[in-house]
Amino acid sequence: MATITRPTMTRVGRPGHSLQTEYQRARETQALVRRDRLARQLPRTAARAAVVGLILALVIGFGLGQPAVAVAVFFLVLVAWPAGIVAASFGTAPDIELLREGAEAERKTARAIARLRRNGYLILHDRAVPYSDATIGHLLIGPGGVMVLGSDNSKGTLRYTKGGAICDGESLKPVIDRIAWLGGEVRSQIRGALPMIKIPVSPIMVMVEANVLWSDGALEGVTIISIKDVANFIRKKTGRLNPGEVRQIVSAAERLFPAYSANRLSQHVTVDRDHWVTLMDTLHTIRERDGDASDLLDRLAQLEDDL
Repeated sequence: MATITRPTMTRVGRPGHSLQTEYQRARETQALVRRDRLARQLPRTAARAAVVGLILALVIGFGLGQPAVAVAVFFLVLVAWPAGIVAASFGTAPDIELLREGAEAERKTARAIARLRRNGYLILHDRAVPYSDATIGHLLIGPGGVMVLGSDNSKGTLRYTKGGAICDGESLKPVIDRIAWLGGEVRSQIRGALPMIKIPVSPIMVMVEANVLWSDGALEGVTIISIKDVANFIRKKTGRLNPGEVRQIVSAAERLFPAYSANRLSQHVTVDRDHWVTLMDTLHTIRERDGDASDLLDRLAQLEDDL
């Protein structure tokens, strides 16, 4: 198989772009579900409310002799019951809001580390991991090595226990494991691409909202640090790479971990071997042939239809 890659709009990526895209898609799906639910459920609910309200009104009006109260109860039931369905349909979904908050956390981290460019670091945001749905929040490449940053927007105070790190009673193990895995992927792929360079790779979890009792504690090889301390922490790392090595690593990282695209199909077209050979043969023949090439253009058109 061969892959034809079209150039992306940006090399460094956009902070939080993948999470923001997921958030927008989730909101669109939620809106479709809401419209479908209201279209199906609201008429039935209104009919039930009318029946129940009428029964209550009859009981109150004829049984208790209070027609004014009966009318009020009828309209109250007729309006309040469907209104409750509408209100519930327009409520916020916590899982969807977490995506928006995650995107904002990535943007805050990007602003916090932007100053490191003055210290020789290049910053790549929102990088896609090949053969995976995972994305890397930020890749910092500079004198101190390669930093793999992920952001967490948990609130409260981060504490260390025998079971690991917790924040406001919630375990951070899933987040730590994910960043450790991303760090391992970056380490193996970059070192595989540049075996002659000793490249230190450091996975870092940035706590955007939470208080961190230890400035640079580590679990599972992942450094956990507050957003206010992350720039100084990276700046103080011992320089192990020269500018030439940094440029090589940046080039490899851009190739291995491309910027996230909301429409990956527009960036990559996969072609099997037979189609690729046919395409190359047709293009070479067109280049070398004089006169009418309409039959070859027809072959290319057919190939395009097959793809």
